Amino acid sequence: MRAITADLVRRMVRTAKGSGSMTTASLHRRASSLLRLSFLSVSLTASSAPGCGDCEEPSCDDSLTVLFERKSEWEAGTYEIDLDLDGRNVHCTFESNRVEECDDEETIASIEGVSHTGSPDNVELTIRFDGAFLGSATLEPKYEKQGDRRCGPRCDNAHSTIELP
Repeated sequence: MRAITADLVRRMVRTAKGSGSMTTASLHRRASSLLRLSFLSVSLTASSAPGCGDCEEPSCDDSLTVLFERKSEWEAGTYEIDLDLDGRNVHCTFESNRVEECDDEETIASIEGVSHTGSPDNVELTIRFDGAFLGSATLEPKYEKQGDRRCGPRCDNAHSTIELP
C-alpha cells in the first residue's frame, strides 16, 4: 500500500508538471501538501519510527485519500467529482491530464484519486466524465493514528479504493 500512495503522489505531480496547469511555486506547494496528506509518506514513516530523535519533520494532518481503479482506459476530457463530506458539499472539476484543487481548498483531485485534508466520518462520492455518470460510492473511512507523539499531535488518516468501469 505504501508504494500505491507514493506512486499516486509522484504521478499527480508529474501530471501537473507536464500539463502546465500549475506554476512552479504552486506545484511545490501542492507536492508538499500531497506528502502531508499521505499517511504513508516517507517523512511520517521516519518520524513515527522508534527512537526518531529530533523532530525535524512536522507531525501530520488528518487526511482521507480515495484512489480510483479503472477497468478501462481513462479518456481525455473533463471529469467532475461531487463529494458530500459529513454533509458539506465539495465540487471538483479537472481535465484528464491535470491535478486540480477543488472548490474548498482542502481537496485535490485527478484521475488517480482524491485527497482531502480532514477526517470526515461519512463520505459520498460521485464521478462524471463529460457530464455522464461514471460511478459513485458511499464510504465510512476507517482512520488510523499516524505520526509521533513527541513531534506534535498525531493525526487520523484513511484511504479507500473505488473501482470504476
